[in-house]
This record gives sequence, structure tokens and C-alpha cells, in this order.
Amino acid sequence: MEVEKNKLFAKVIVTTYPSYFDIDSNKVIHKTTMDFEGEIIGESITSIESIIIGNSSIPFGDSYSIDRKNYGVINFNKTSEAFIEPFKTDKFTIKTDIGELEGIISMPDSVINISYNHNLFDTLKINDSLEISFEGNADYYVLDYWITYAIPPDTNLNYHASGEIISKTNNFTLSSAQLNKSGSLGINRIISFNGPFLEGGSPGNMKGDGTGFLYSQVSQSVYNYFYIKK
Repeated sequence: MEVEKNKLFAKVIVTTYPSYFDIDSNKVIHKTTMDFEGEIIGESITSIESIIIGNSSIPFGDSYSIDRKNYGVINFNKTSEAFIEPFKTDKFTIKTDIGELEGIISMPDSVINISYNHNLFDTLKINDSLEISFEGNADYYVLDYWITYAIPPDTNLNYHASGEIISKTNNFTLSSAQLNKSGSLGINRIISFNGPFLEGGSPGNMKGDGTGFLYSQVSQSVYNYFYIKK
């Protein structure tokens, strides 16, 4: 296992969040801030001493502070009251009592100019396909969608199924395998990712006393709809 070859192993996701809680005013401030969450595994039970972005130590919460019986796995996140000025690129460092890991955050842009091979709100035939194209610059993308259909057919009892598609290119295809029942289709969002691709054997992009996977993501809400019929 990776953690047997290295002291530390981590997975971190850095993103943006539309608001934060300001302690001084006791209010939620609707201003975009950076956000992060992740987990770190140690060869022995350890604790996180600090999380640093650039040269600034960032307030965080972690599961070790709640329950020290963490079996070497610590989940952590930015606290809701911490504000981090949005940035494109910076260094992310996790310091623990047995070592540290660091990597470079590179935030992707949101996708733009989303287009389809059908008009919005069109009725697609069962076993048709929907092609989705867009502009963007990221290592890969994730499409979040849902399909609602009646079970059994022609009843008022609906089944809601959600799904994801991952692509290294600037397009997705919802094929006949997904569009095989009468109902409605919703395209929720497209998430842009920078970081190692989600497949076996992908090398980490954090270094130090071990290795880790540092992901930067930006989510673009879409909310486009189509219908599926025989």
C-alpha cells in the first residue's frame, strides 16, 4: 500500500464557496472565498499542526480534534468563518507531527458556451443520443445529470436517477444506454478539474514526507432540460 512506502498520503479538493460566516458581525457574508476539504493518512496516528496556503496559515477543523480514535485517517476542512481571497495559483501545505506534504493549486476556469446537438426542451427519442460541447481549459471535466421516468411506464410513480460522466475532452455524450426510457432529462452542472485523472496508476501531485492528490475544481451550474419519449 502507498501509505506503507510513505509516511503520509493525502487527498485534497480546493474549490470556491459563495459565502463565509463573519464572527465580528455574526452574519453570513455573501462574498466568494476559497474553500478546501480532504483527508490525510499516516503510518501511525498523527495530528495536523497547520494548513498553509501560500504563506498564510488557514483556520481548519479536523476529525482528530473530535475523536482521536481515527485509526490514522484524519478528515479536515476550512472553517466556515475563515475567508480566503480568491486566487488562481498558490502553494498548499499540510504540516503534521510526523512530516508534511505540499502541492501547487491551479484553479481551472468555469466552462462557457455550452451547446447541444438538440434544441433546449426538445423531445428526444428513446435510444437517441445527446451531444454536449463547451469551451474550457482544465485537465478533465465531470458532467452531473439526472433522469426521471415513470415506474412502471404510464403511471404517476416516478423514479429519479442521477449520474455522472467524466471526460478529458470538451464534450460529453449521453448515449442510448442512458436515454432508454420515457421521461425527462436534466443537465445539472459541469465541474472543471485540475489534478491527477481518476484512474488506477495516476501519480500524485503532492510531495514531501509521502505523496498526495491535490485537486482544484470549479463548478458551473447549467440547469438545462430535455424530454425523452418513444
